This record gives sequence, C-alpha cells and structure tokens, in this order.
Amino acid sequence: MDADAESWFTEHYIKGTIYGGAFDPKICHQSSKGLFSYFGHLLLDCDEIKYPLEEVIGTFWVNNLESSKNFPKIVRGMLQINNSEITRLETQMEFYGPSINFEACNLETLENFPIIKPSTAIVDSDKAISVNLHGNNLKSLKDINKFIPRAKILNIDRNPLQSNLLSLLLIKDLKTIHFYDPNSKAGEAMKIIQQHLGEGKAGIVEAQSELFDNDLDEFAEF
Repeated sequence: MDADAESWFTEHYIKGTIYGGAFDPKICHQSSKGLFSYFGHLLLDCDEIKYPLEEVIGTFWVNNLESSKNFPKIVRGMLQINNSEITRLETQMEFYGPSINFEACNLETLENFPIIKPSTAIVDSDKAISVNLHGNNLKSLKDINKFIPRAKILNIDRNPLQSNLLSLLLIKDLKTIHFYDPNSKAGEAMKIIQQHLGEGKAGIVEAQSELFDNDLDEFAEF
C-alpha cells in the first residue's frame, strides 16, 4: 500500500483495545482500483474514512464518524459504529457476521442498512444475529423487517419512537427487544409488541387489535 494511506490508517487506528495490536500494513491489500481490503480487525477513530474500503475480514469498529463515506462494501465479522453523527448511511454493505451495532450514531433512517447475509458464524436460527440501534434518532420503524429480516436480539432503546411498530413482529427469529420507556406511549405500545413475539400471523392480528383498543393507533401500522 502507498505510504500516505499507511500513515493515515496508522494514525487513526485505535490501539490498546481488547483486539490489541496496531495497524498492520502487511495484511492490508490495495487493489488496482485503489480499494483497500483489511484481513484483520480494523479499528478506527476518525470523522471520515479517507480511503475507500472494499472488504474487512474481522471486526470493523469506528468511533466519532461524521460521514459513512468509504465504508467497506463487505464486512465479515462484527460491525461496530459508535458515538457518531451519521444521520443516514450513504452506501450499503454486505454483512456476514454475528452482530451489527450502530450505537449513539444519530441515525434517522434505516435506508442503506447493511444487507444481512448467511454467515458461518451463525450455524442455526437460534444464533441469528443481534442488532444494536441504541441511542439513535429513529422516530418510525416503518418496514423495519425489510432492513432487518432476521435477528435474535434487537436493541432500539433511547430512540424517540412515534409510530409504526407492528413490523417488528415480521422480523424472523426475534426473541428479545430492548426498549425501556415505560411512561411513554411508545413504551406502552412496545409492551404489547413484546407479548406477541414469535406468535406468527395470529400474534400480529392480536397485537394490532390491542394497540387500537389502547388508543395507540399510530403504532399499529407496519
């Protein structure tokens, strides 16, 4: 890889984490098109990724982003984006791994959410991935099942939810939803949704009826 790119990645690499080590240029490949692939854990602290990434095989962890520009096209491992200001994702990656985390990122939409692909890290439906969207700015979960078709655990706590929760019941294998706001209408609606996880079409019909009965109509939409 060229010297400028190596210097940038070295400068912004997060050292001293549980993954250890430092940026290793020996496991970073630069293609003829100028795209970089990293065959290990790539841990960065930066407001924007300067160089375009093709693939990360390992954990892709970034703090303090202001843009999702140059995100990798493929991640095979864990995806962890923290404490950032990226209201929307600019491009869509393919994801193969056990967990997706966009925590405290200020996301306002799930447009271009990573495409969840089958992974050798998930050997059966009981080990479906976990998705963490804690601390974002999502007001609606309209059609969330189209962005997250399968997950075992979904954390949507600390989002200002105002509508469209019923599509949560269309996420396959979903067993646990983390959302704690008991004194709000969203919290009241979420209690109803949680009671009907895993009940199929009958549960969806029952949940929708209960939402209507409790004057929570805005949450009773897909």
